[in-house]
Parts: sequence; C-alpha cells; structure tokens
Amino acid sequence: DRERAIRLAREGNLRFPTGPDAAERAWYVVKSLNGLGRFHEARDEARAMLARFRGTPWADDVERHTLVYPLDQPSREEQQELER
Repeated sequence: DRERAIRLAREGNLRFPTGPDAAERAWYVVKSLNGLGRFHEARDEARAMLARFRGTPWADDVERHTLVYPLDQPSREEQQELER
C-alpha cells in the first residue's frame, strides 16, 4: 500500500528527523510516489532528500532513478526512436 508507506515514512521522519533510518524512510516516500505515478511530487521529494542525505546509498539510488532519468520523460530508447 503505497499511500500508507508514504504516510508512515513521513510520520517517522517528523518524529525522528535525524534518526539512522531517516534517509531510508525518505527513499520510501520517493519510490512510493513514483509507483503511484506522482512523478513531479517524487522529483520534489528527491531534491529535498538529496539536500539532506547526499552521499547515502538511499540518496544515490533516488538521484539515479528519479532525477537523472525522470520517469515522466520518454526513455532514451523512445527518444532515439522519435528522432528517426
């Protein structure tokens, strides 16, 4: 349940913003928003996450999968096909 995952992760980060699992909870928010097709919200959350948790494996994953290759844009293969 992605909506529940978002709610619980956000609640956890409100209660424990500097806890050892904060970056992982932020990752769950971004991944759940992506899974729901809420790509612009996911992008905004990913940017905020990078500002707080840069250099963690969780932030690296989010940057690579949400910011470098945004899900609301055509894939590289689709772009190449359109250019032909």
